[in-house]
Amino acid sequence: MARDGPHAASFGNDAAWNGQRARTWKHYILSPNPTDGIELARLRRLATERRFYEVAREVLLSATIDVEHFAKMRLLRMCEEHGEDGYAIVSDYLASISSKQRTRIESALRARGSSGRVHDEYSGDLIAHYAGGYPVWVFLEVIDFGTFAEDLWRHCASRWDSSEMRAQHYVLKSVRALRNACAYNILIVNGVSRHSERTSFNPPRLISASLRSAATPRGAACSPVPTTA
Repeated sequence: MARDGPHAASFGNDAAWNGQRARTWKHYILSPNPTDGIELARLRRLATERRFYEVAREVLLSATIDVEHFAKMRLLRMCEEHGEDGYAIVSDYLASISSKQRTRIESALRARGSSGRVHDEYSGDLIAHYAGGYPVWVFLEVIDFGTFAEDLWRHCASRWDSSEMRAQHYVLKSVRALRNACAYNILIVNGVSRHSERTSFNPPRLISASLRSAATPRGAACSPVPTTA
């Protein structure tokens, strides 16, 4: 078994042996040559680490989608609390951004609402119906997470002069980056052992505080985690 990098030699090589071609699995290459000395334990460890990564990616992707959903629901509730006109807040937001950015958003929505090749089967009719002016409850359904997290949320934070929303804006940006990494299968784990290199990235304070508040107190009894054979 071989892989790119400084440790490739310890995993054999990817050369053909006895007329048999090497098999590629993800970033790893399994060699058919028995003299490469590939241990079964090493293959099991590789499979376990790969499965851990896949499960972590699935869980994190699901979590980021939930964050997006509940953030949008919270924004709608705050619009009601501030007595906002659902149409006016979207109109004011679009007027506050650059003409280039506004054109990009409106052009993308127009394309999805049209009957052409890029017609959105699920929300295209909704987009076409409200093309003259979107209420906020429709606008939130049809814009992408980036527009919501980086622009609309920040606009509302300034509109309502909310320091809490300004801080949450940066959390939403991190959530968006994590969601994209999970969705596009970008590597998000740099190690699963205590000897793995620590990342230099520091999570936002709001996330750290939330994790601390949800942590199990020391000494508290915990139910055993079931294991599978």
